Amino acid sequence: MVMEQALLLATQKLKAAEIPQPRLEANVLMQHVMQTDRAGLILRQTQVLDTAAVEAYDALVARRCAGEPTAYILGTKEFMGLEFKVTSAVLIPRPDTEILCMVVMEAAKQYTKPQILDLCCGSGCIGVSLAHFIQDAQVTMLDLSKAAVAVATENAKKYVPNSTKVREGDAFALEGTYDIIVSNPPYIESAAIADLQTEVRVHEPHMALDGGADGMLFYTHFAENLQQNLNAGGMLALEVGHTQAQAVARLLEDNAWADIKIQKDYAGIERVVLGYKK
Repeated sequence: MVMEQALLLATQKLKAAEIPQPRLEANVLMQHVMQTDRAGLILRQTQVLDTAAVEAYDALVARRCAGEPTAYILGTKEFMGLEFKVTSAVLIPRPDTEILCMVVMEAAKQYTKPQILDLCCGSGCIGVSLAHFIQDAQVTMLDLSKAAVAVATENAKKYVPNSTKVREGDAFALEGTYDIIVSNPPYIESAAIADLQTEVRVHEPHMALDGGADGMLFYTHFAENLQQNLNAGGMLALEVGHTQAQAVARLLEDNAWADIKIQKDYAGIERVVLGYKK
């Protein structure tokens, strides 16, 4: 089978399965099978695929048609210009979370050799990115999931083996103090998980999604307790759901945090809430 024919057939299958941007998805999966980039794919449209390549490609297309996210199929996801390993044990990094990283990177300039804690670290995309881009930063990453810790450890070893520590632990039972605590915690209301897209509901880990009955479980605990885990002048930086920023800011205000700020994401949605130890 010629590659272009395989791509057209895959596009039709993906479209029938109601996968957004089916041609783009077909191309990405073919690039993975053929170990090439977009330019290489264009140049090889008339190449005849051997049986092994056709079977491998068909298998990936079938997985995608069944709703498995592309990132899990490929095993990687780009974030902050770095390529992160991802498995079904961790949330897939989203572009919106890059805003959280950039806000922290800017704020970190006020600290000398900043000590940073990434809570609910998942793949480690936040903590690893901060360690990679902030000079002299020492980053600790913490997650309750042993499988997530394994993924984060692998990503840390790839990019920042000497400036990161990854630990299995409970975000509700912290020890030690830091200059910056950053987190993209679970923030979906428990009852709303059933209404999420199939890709998220079925394939991404519920532990990383479920923020309690009102979605505010982690934010409430952080607001009430994390000042004790910050050094003088320390900062808490939180990613929040698209309707949660004002409520999280009020939580920080009610618990005597100082200099509270809200940062919008690429779509103009209030996405990050900052507060300082008073």
